[in-house]
Amino acid sequence: MDKEKKKLSAKEVFDNLKKDFSVAVKDKKRWFYCLLELLIAAVLIAVDQLTKKFIYGYCAEHEDIIIIDGVIRFTAVENTGASFGIFSGSVTSLGIVSLICSIVLIGFIFYSYRYRNNWLRASLTMITAGAIGNVIDRFALGYVRDMVYFELIDFAVFNFADSCLTIGTALLIIYILFMYTKESETLHKERKEALQDKTAAKTALDVPTSEESSSQTEKADFNEGSETTVSEKNEATAVSEENEATTPSEQINAQDPVSETKDEDGKD
Repeated sequence: MDKEKKKLSAKEVFDNLKKDFSVAVKDKKRWFYCLLELLIAAVLIAVDQLTKKFIYGYCAEHEDIIIIDGVIRFTAVENTGASFGIFSGSVTSLGIVSLICSIVLIGFIFYSYRYRNNWLRASLTMITAGAIGNVIDRFALGYVRDMVYFELIDFAVFNFADSCLTIGTALLIIYILFMYTKESETLHKERKEALQDKTAAKTALDVPTSEESSSQTEKADFNEGSETTVSEKNEATAVSEENEATTPSEQINAQDPVSETKDEDGKD
Protein backbone atom coordinates (compact mmCIF):
# COMPACT_ATOMS: atom_id res chain seq x y z
CA MET A 1 0.00 0.00 0.00
CA ASP A 2 2.85 2.41 0.81
CA LYS A 3 4.53 1.70 -2.53
CA GLU A 4 1.33 2.53 -4.41
CA LYS A 5 0.97 5.81 -2.53
CA LYS A 6 4.53 6.83 -3.37
CA LYS A 7 3.82 6.39 -7.07
CA LEU A 8 1.23 9.19 -7.00
CA SER A 9 2.61 12.62 -7.82
CA ALA A 10 1.31 15.83 -6.27
CA LYS A 11 -0.61 16.62 -9.46
CA GLU A 12 -2.26 13.19 -9.45
CA VAL A 13 -3.26 13.61 -5.81
CA PHE A 14 -4.74 17.04 -6.59
CA ASP A 15 -6.60 15.63 -9.61
CA ASN A 16 -8.02 12.82 -7.48
CA LEU A 17 -9.21 15.30 -4.86
CA LYS A 18 -10.74 17.45 -7.58
CA LYS A 19 -12.61 14.45 -9.02
CA ASP A 20 -13.80 13.40 -5.56
CA PHE A 21 -15.07 16.91 -4.88
CA SER A 22 -16.91 17.14 -8.22
CA VAL A 23 -18.58 13.79 -7.50
CA ALA A 24 -19.39 14.86 -3.93
CA VAL A 25 -21.10 18.09 -5.03
CA LYS A 26 -23.53 16.08 -7.19
CA ASP A 27 -24.28 13.54 -4.43
CA LYS A 28 -27.70 14.40 -2.96
CA LYS A 29 -27.39 11.80 -0.20
CA ARG A 30 -24.14 13.35 0.95
CA TRP A 31 -25.78 16.77 1.10
CA PHE A 32 -28.65 15.36 3.19
CA TYR A 33 -26.43 13.77 5.84
CA CYS A 34 -24.04 16.72 5.99
CA LEU A 35 -26.89 19.19 6.43
CA LEU A 36 -28.35 16.91 9.11
CA GLU A 37 -25.05 16.94 11.01
CA LEU A 38 -24.78 20.72 10.65
CA LEU A 39 -28.34 21.01 11.97
CA ILE A 40 -27.33 18.99 15.06
CA ALA A 41 -24.32 21.30 15.46
CA ALA A 42 -26.66 24.30 15.21
CA VAL A 43 -28.82 22.85 18.02
CA LEU A 44 -25.73 22.44 20.22
CA ILE A 45 -24.67 26.02 19.45
CA ALA A 46 -28.15 27.24 20.41
CA VAL A 47 -27.95 25.35 23.72
CA ASP A 48 -24.54 26.93 24.38
CA GLN A 49 -25.80 30.45 23.68
CA LEU A 50 -28.95 29.98 25.74
CA THR A 51 -27.04 28.69 28.78
CA LYS A 52 -24.66 31.62 28.50
CA LYS A 53 -27.48 34.10 28.23
CA PHE A 54 -29.61 32.87 31.11
CA ILE A 55 -27.25 31.07 33.52
CA TYR A 56 -24.21 33.31 32.98
CA GLY A 57 -26.43 36.38 32.81
CA TYR A 58 -28.14 35.57 36.11
CA CYS A 59 -24.84 34.83 37.88
CA ALA A 60 -23.26 38.05 36.52
CA GLU A 61 -26.16 40.20 37.72
CA HIS A 62 -27.01 38.43 40.97
CA GLU A 63 -25.03 35.62 42.59
CA ASP A 64 -23.62 32.13 41.97
CA ILE A 65 -26.02 29.23 41.61
CA ILE A 66 -24.95 26.36 43.89
CA ILE A 67 -25.77 22.93 42.41
CA ILE A 68 -23.99 20.78 45.01
CA ASP A 69 -22.41 22.70 47.84
CA GLY A 70 -18.64 22.34 47.80
CA VAL A 71 -18.72 20.28 44.57
CA ILE A 72 -20.17 22.20 41.59
CA ARG A 73 -21.71 25.60 41.03
CA PHE A 74 -22.59 28.08 38.30
CA THR A 75 -20.67 31.35 38.33
CA ALA A 76 -19.75 34.14 35.88
CA VAL A 77 -16.21 34.45 34.50
CA GLU A 78 -15.03 36.48 31.48
CA ASN A 79 -12.47 34.32 29.68
CA THR A 80 -10.16 36.22 27.29
CA GLY A 81 -8.21 33.05 26.43
CA ALA A 82 -8.99 29.62 25.04
CA SER A 83 -10.95 26.77 26.57
CA PHE A 84 -10.61 26.35 30.34
CA GLY A 85 -8.83 29.72 30.59
CA ILE A 86 -5.58 28.89 28.77
CA PHE A 87 -3.82 31.55 26.58
CA SER A 88 -5.50 34.43 28.41
CA GLY A 89 -5.46 37.83 26.69
CA SER A 90 -5.33 36.50 23.11
CA VAL A 91 -8.92 37.20 22.09
CA THR A 92 -8.33 38.47 18.53
CA SER A 93 -5.79 35.84 17.47
CA LEU A 94 -7.78 33.04 19.08
CA GLY A 95 -10.95 34.32 17.39
CA ILE A 96 -9.32 34.26 13.95
CA VAL A 97 -7.82 30.80 14.50
CA SER A 98 -11.13 29.46 15.81
CA LEU A 99 -13.01 30.89 12.81
CA ILE A 100 -10.58 29.30 10.34
CA CYS A 101 -10.80 25.97 12.19
CA SER A 102 -14.59 26.13 12.12
CA ILE A 103 -14.65 26.65 8.34
CA VAL A 104 -12.16 23.81 7.84
CA LEU A 105 -14.25 21.52 10.05
CA ILE A 106 -17.41 22.26 8.08
CA GLY A 107 -15.57 21.45 4.85
CA PHE A 108 -14.17 18.28 6.37
CA ILE A 109 -17.64 17.19 7.48
CA PHE A 110 -18.74 17.43 3.85
CA TYR A 111 -15.63 15.80 2.37
CA SER A 112 -15.36 12.94 4.90
CA TYR A 113 -18.87 11.66 4.18
CA ARG A 114 -17.47 8.33 2.92
CA TYR A 115 -16.21 7.61 6.45
CA ARG A 116 -19.63 6.81 7.87
CA ASN A 117 -18.28 5.83 11.29
CA ASN A 118 -20.60 7.20 13.99
CA TRP A 119 -17.69 8.03 16.32
CA LEU A 120 -16.08 10.22 13.67
CA ARG A 121 -19.31 11.92 12.65
CA ALA A 122 -20.25 12.67 16.27
CA SER A 123 -16.78 13.99 17.08
CA LEU A 124 -16.71 16.33 14.07
CA THR A 125 -20.20 17.63 14.84
CA MET A 126 -19.41 18.34 18.50
CA ILE A 127 -16.02 19.95 17.78
CA THR A 128 -17.60 22.19 15.14
CA ALA A 129 -20.40 23.24 17.50
CA GLY A 130 -17.97 24.00 20.33
CA ALA A 131 -15.64 26.02 18.11
CA ILE A 132 -18.44 28.12 16.62
CA GLY A 133 -20.07 28.65 20.04
CA ASN A 134 -16.93 30.27 21.42
CA VAL A 135 -16.19 32.16 18.18
CA ILE A 136 -19.54 33.92 18.52
CA ASP A 137 -18.57 35.15 22.00
CA ARG A 138 -15.09 36.30 20.96
CA PHE A 139 -16.29 38.43 18.06
CA ALA A 140 -19.51 39.66 19.70
CA LEU A 141 -18.26 40.38 23.23
CA GLY A 142 -14.46 40.28 23.13
CA TYR A 143 -14.41 37.41 25.65
CA VAL A 144 -15.95 33.97 26.22
CA ARG A 145 -18.60 33.51 28.89
CA ASP A 146 -17.69 30.66 31.26
CA MET A 147 -19.91 29.57 34.15
CA VAL A 148 -19.45 25.90 35.17
CA TYR A 149 -17.11 25.53 38.13
CA PHE A 150 -16.09 22.20 39.74
CA GLU A 151 -15.32 23.51 43.19
CA LEU A 152 -14.37 20.09 44.57
CA ILE A 153 -11.21 19.78 42.45
CA ASP A 154 -10.81 23.52 41.79
CA PHE A 155 -11.05 22.88 38.03
CA ALA A 156 -10.99 25.72 35.50
CA VAL A 157 -14.34 27.37 34.83
CA PHE A 158 -15.80 26.34 31.46
CA ASN A 159 -19.01 26.42 29.42
CA PHE A 160 -21.17 24.13 27.28
CA ALA A 161 -19.09 24.83 24.12
CA ASP A 162 -15.93 23.75 25.96
CA SER A 163 -17.70 20.52 26.92
CA CYS A 164 -18.58 19.87 23.26
CA LEU A 165 -14.96 20.47 22.26
CA THR A 166 -13.62 18.13 24.95
CA ILE A 167 -16.07 15.29 24.29
CA GLY A 168 -15.66 15.62 20.51
CA THR A 169 -11.86 15.52 20.80
CA ALA A 170 -12.06 12.41 23.01
CA LEU A 171 -14.30 10.67 20.45
CA LEU A 172 -11.89 11.63 17.65
CA ILE A 173 -8.91 10.17 19.56
CA ILE A 174 -10.81 6.92 20.13
CA TYR A 175 -11.66 6.73 16.43
CA ILE A 176 -8.06 7.36 15.31
CA LEU A 177 -6.57 4.84 17.75
CA PHE A 178 -8.99 1.95 17.28
CA MET A 179 -10.93 2.39 14.03
CA TYR A 180 -9.15 4.60 11.51
CA THR A 181 -6.50 2.09 10.37
CA LYS A 182 -9.03 -0.64 9.64
CA GLU A 183 -11.40 1.69 7.79
CA SER A 184 -8.62 3.26 5.74
CA GLU A 185 -7.43 -0.19 4.63
CA THR A 186 -10.99 -1.12 3.63
CA LEU A 187 -11.41 2.14 1.72
CA HIS A 188 -8.07 1.68 -0.05
CA LYS A 189 -9.09 -1.85 -1.05
CA GLU A 190 -12.41 -0.62 -2.43
CA ARG A 191 -10.66 2.10 -4.41
CA LYS A 192 -8.16 -0.41 -5.81
CA GLU A 193 -10.94 -2.77 -6.89
CA ALA A 194 -12.87 0.09 -8.48
CA LEU A 195 -9.75 1.17 -10.39
CA GLN A 196 -9.15 -2.40 -11.59
CA ASP A 197 -12.77 -2.69 -12.76
CA LYS A 198 -12.47 0.63 -14.58
CA THR A 199 -9.23 -0.46 -16.27
CA ALA A 200 -10.75 -3.80 -17.26
CA ALA A 201 -13.81 -2.09 -18.73
CA LYS A 202 -11.63 0.30 -20.71
CA THR A 203 -9.53 -2.59 -22.02
CA ALA A 204 -12.67 -4.45 -23.04
CA LEU A 205 -13.81 -1.42 -25.02
CA ASP A 206 -10.44 -1.01 -26.75
CA VAL A 207 -10.06 -4.71 -27.77
CA PRO A 208 -12.56 -5.72 -30.52
CA THR A 209 -14.76 -8.77 -29.90
CA SER A 210 -14.84 -11.85 -32.18
CA GLU A 211 -18.01 -10.60 -33.86
CA GLU A 212 -16.41 -7.22 -34.53
CA SER A 213 -13.27 -8.94 -35.90
CA SER A 214 -15.33 -11.14 -38.25
CA SER A 215 -17.37 -8.15 -39.44
CA GLN A 216 -14.15 -6.20 -40.09
CA THR A 217 -12.75 -9.18 -42.07
CA GLU A 218 -15.94 -9.47 -44.11
CA LYS A 219 -15.83 -5.77 -44.79
CA ALA A 220 -12.22 -6.01 -45.98
CA ASP A 221 -13.07 -8.97 -48.24
CA PHE A 222 -16.03 -7.07 -49.64
CA ASN A 223 -13.84 -4.06 -50.37
CA GLU A 224 -11.26 -6.25 -52.14
CA GLY A 225 -14.01 -7.91 -54.22
CA SER A 226 -15.43 -4.52 -55.11
CA GLU A 227 -12.01 -3.32 -56.24
CA THR A 228 -11.55 -6.48 -58.37
CA THR A 229 -14.98 -5.99 -60.00
CA VAL A 230 -14.22 -2.37 -60.76
CA SER A 231 -10.87 -3.29 -62.35
CA GLU A 232 -12.54 -5.97 -64.48
CA LYS A 233 -15.16 -3.49 -65.62
CA ASN A 234 -12.47 -1.00 -66.49
CA GLU A 235 -10.64 -3.62 -68.58
CA ALA A 236 -13.84 -4.58 -70.43
CA THR A 237 -14.58 -0.93 -71.12
CA ALA A 238 -11.07 -0.43 -72.52
CA VAL A 239 -11.46 -3.44 -74.85
CA SER A 240 -14.82 -2.25 -76.13
CA GLU A 241 -13.37 1.19 -76.81
CA GLU A 242 -10.52 -0.39 -78.80
CA ASN A 243 -13.01 -2.41 -80.85
CA GLU A 244 -15.06 0.68 -81.60
CA ALA A 245 -11.90 2.50 -82.71
CA THR A 246 -11.12 -0.04 -85.54
CA THR A 247 -12.52 0.55 -89.13
CA PRO A 248 -15.28 -1.67 -90.61
CA SER A 249 -12.89 -3.14 -93.16
CA GLU A 250 -10.47 -4.10 -90.43
CA GLN A 251 -13.29 -5.72 -88.53
CA ILE A 252 -14.36 -7.66 -91.71
CA ASN A 253 -10.79 -8.80 -92.37
CA ALA A 254 -10.37 -9.79 -88.77
CA GLN A 255 -13.60 -11.78 -88.89
CA ASP A 256 -12.97 -13.50 -92.40
CA PRO A 257 -9.32 -14.41 -92.89
CA VAL A 258 -10.25 -16.92 -95.72
CA SER A 259 -11.42 -14.13 -98.06
CA GLU A 260 -8.10 -12.39 -97.64
CA THR A 261 -6.31 -15.59 -98.70
CA LYS A 262 -8.48 -15.88 -101.84
CA ASP A 263 -7.81 -12.29 -102.87
CA GLU A 264 -4.11 -12.86 -102.54
CA ASP A 265 -4.36 -16.06 -104.79
CA GLY A 266 -6.33 -14.12 -107.43
CA LYS A 267 -3.69 -11.48 -107.55
CA ASP A 268 -1.05 -14.11 -108.11
